[in-house]
Amino acid sequence: MIQYFISNKLESENENKTGLFVSFIKQIKGWNTDKSFKTANFTILLIRSGSIEFEMNDRIQEFTAQELVLVPKDTNYRVISIDEQFQACIMAFSWEYVVKEHLIVHQELFFHFLNSVNYSSVSLDTADFKLMLSLFKVIYLKNKTAVHPVNNGESTHHTITLFLHEIRILYTKYQKSDIIFSRTRKGLLVSQFLSQINIHCKEQHSVEFFANALCVTPAHLNKIVKKITHRNAKDLISEALITKAKELLENPEITIVDIADELEFSNASSFSTFFKKRTALSPSEYRSKIK
Repeated sequence: MIQYFISNKLESENENKTGLFVSFIKQIKGWNTDKSFKTANFTILLIRSGSIEFEMNDRIQEFTAQELVLVPKDTNYRVISIDEQFQACIMAFSWEYVVKEHLIVHQELFFHFLNSVNYSSVSLDTADFKLMLSLFKVIYLKNKTAVHPVNNGESTHHTITLFLHEIRILYTKYQKSDIIFSRTRKGLLVSQFLSQINIHCKEQHSVEFFANALCVTPAHLNKIVKKITHRNAKDLISEALITKAKELLENPEITIVDIADELEFSNASSFSTFFKKRTALSPSEYRSKIK
């Protein structure tokens, strides 16, 4: 199972077709220790018991109970051996899911995934292990019971956001450093851009503003951003703005006119056009669906 969901695209295979797969591995079946694979998804493993030994990108590593493992997309790997007591939680994100949920903009963890060529891991104490296990279970249940596409989707998104935030905290705690391990100059520029988006996107919507803030040309910024994230700079700004808009729409006390004003749109009509173009719902329709 682990090989299938790490190495195959999730969009058509996952039963609710969200591009997010969460499962609990309790039995060792069909493990191929002879064949090498390449990860097609961004993958997070939490080892519950026993151990597993991988060869990843020509590096051999054994992972044991209470270890949290991050595996970037396009990692070459082979399962070498598995303990009989091995059990684990697995979460895999397709690229489409990462884009749809705007995780590049709001989650530094996914920037690490995009900008890293190697896996990384930390060994958790019992309290932190139990916390991560609980979050895995919550996300598993939310993802499995996708009944209302808007309500459930927003709820799952918030839980995923919390989950990824906790992972970053854990890496900072156990590694005594931020989750960003190796950073190229281009990677640093994109990280600074994403940080600036989160600070200023409500009032600044142009690539030119962020390029000036980072002392580069708009063309250079867009080129580097697209190379690393596979999205152009304007798309990432828009994605951040949509997320801010959704947060405001969740508060029924704020009118759509006020939201348009707060987000620096010229009027409510231009805001509605922008929102519907990117969500297929008008602000009013979105608000009514999340009640």
